[in-house]
Formats: sequence, C-alpha cells, structure tokens
Amino acid sequence: MGSELVDLNDVPLSELRSQDPALHAHSMERLLRQVERPRVNFSSGSGDGAPGRAD
Repeated sequence: MGSELVDLNDVPLSELRSQDPALHAHSMERLLRQVERPRVNFSSGSGDGAPGRAD
C-alpha cells in the first residue's frame, strides 16, 4: 500500500521552493489534516514491536 502524498524523495529543497505552490497544495492539505487528526496505530501482531495501521 503506497502513500496518497506526492513522493518528494528525489526533489532538492532548492527545486521545491522554485515550484508553483499549487503543484503540491492537495498533498500539503492532506498532510496537515493527518497531523491535526492522527489515526490510531495498533500493534501489527508480528511481535517485532512495529506499529500497524488500524485502517
């Protein structure tokens, strides 16, 4: 399962600043909503201690 947010791993900050803000506006809104209202993580059940998503 992939992220619904745009992948910016290979984008340098200098390039990101020069891009049109509207280009990433939808992803930014989704990210801020997730920060404001985080979803609960439950144990993945694998025993490794890593959390898993409940949704």
